[in-house]
Amino acid sequence: MNLLSDHRLILDLTFFENILCGKTDSPSLLQHVNFTVPARPTRNIALFTVPSSDTNYLNNKPLPRCMRQANQKPNTPNT
Repeated sequence: MNLLSDHRLILDLTFFENILCGKTDSPSLLQHVNFTVPARPTRNIALFTVPSSDTNYLNNKPLPRCMRQANQKPNTPNT
């Protein structure tokens, strides 16, 4: 049985991958994706810098939520 949260996670990661790969043509969304570029090699594997926010409303906006989920599950296969 699939939970609604699992379904949303898969759809979020698929949409985010489509933005990054250019399948979804949206330069305005792509300009808000913040890649992490470390100055030196670290053990941190986070690919994206997620902007901090003061409220849950801003924290759950679609693009920051997608970046946060991609950092937490970098090897999640598409379904």
